[in-house]
Amino acid sequence: MAGHGKALKALESCKSSERKLKTLVNDLELKLIVSEYERKQVLVQSNNMKVQQLKIENLQDDILALRDGRVAIKSGKEELEASLHLLSKQCDDLKAERNYFMLQISTLQKVISVLDEYKHER
Repeated sequence: MAGHGKALKALESCKSSERKLKTLVNDLELKLIVSEYERKQVLVQSNNMKVQQLKIENLQDDILALRDGRVAIKSGKEELEASLHLLSKQCDDLKAERNYFMLQISTLQKVISVLDEYKHER
């Protein structure tokens, strides 16, 4: 019977070890599931970051294009301002010339008027 008691004790020890092993396996399976979930989350975050990086690169390209466009517009603006200045000067010159000619015409009209009066008086 002593052998039988030892066998029962060994059987109980084996069952206890089996329960501990099952618990350990369950814990490891749960950790594996959690790790797999976390891995998938990291992959999703990585993909999101790649998309964000592409967006940033595109925005940087847009910024460079806008800066180049701004420089071209500034250059065009300066050219237009120079043209405006030149045209304004030409306009002022033409106004002065017109005033001169108007004065000449007025003087000629007065001379003609005086000549007409002189012809009629004669």
